[in-house]
Amino acid sequence: MQAVILAAGKSTRTYPLTLTMPKPLLKIANKAILKYSLEAVKEMADEIIIIVGYKKDMIKDFVQKNYPELKIKFIEQKEQLGTGHAVSILKGHIKDRFVLLMGDNIYSKGDIREIAKHRYAILVKKVKNPESFGVVIEKNGILADIIEKPKKFVSDLVNCALYSLDREIFSALEAIKLSERGEYELTDALKYLSEEEKIYCVKTSFCLLISYPQDLPIAERELKKKQMET
Repeated sequence: MQAVILAAGKSTRTYPLTLTMPKPLLKIANKAILKYSLEAVKEMADEIIIIVGYKKDMIKDFVQKNYPELKIKFIEQKEQLGTGHAVSILKGHIKDRFVLLMGDNIYSKGDIREIAKHRYAILVKKVKNPESFGVVIEKNGILADIIEKPKKFVSDLVNCALYSLDREIFSALEAIKLSERGEYELTDALKYLSEEEKIYCVKTSFCLLISYPQDLPIAERELKKKQMET
């Protein structure tokens, strides 16, 4: 199975921290976020693909220096047209099934293994402030809808942006249009795919969603707490 890590965005929500460094290289508990991602997938993936863009050379240098033993391919997203666009440029590189994760969140190996048990799956997490995320609506454990930052409460489950997919996602991506913010949204393609296929909602055992600078110290505390528990 292949693993894909999206690490191309400018991450303007984490300014000023990301003015000089791409978000996946920000450190939490003295370790770059990208390192958590690579260590989480390296044992189950026979190839890792990293989508790069913003400050791509910094990411390439970091990976090549720290993981010379891994089979890693870099693909550049030359235009920042959204997560759906980032996945679409993979079409000529994906063989069949793959796991897809964001290079600026922290996931557990256990969650990645659980996700990979299904052909189609999305990792979800219960939060106290769902209005700040893409909210997931599920029925009997199957994805029914994803609503981006709803103004009214519809669910306390949010999208952790970790997926199990296969090449069918490319047909779904070809069917969607630009969103209101001028991007091709991967979640729109997932909703399209869910009309024909069952996409399982897997509840996370441990996932840290990092959107703003203030999320970094919170994530560090959560990591230290988890390490103490184990």
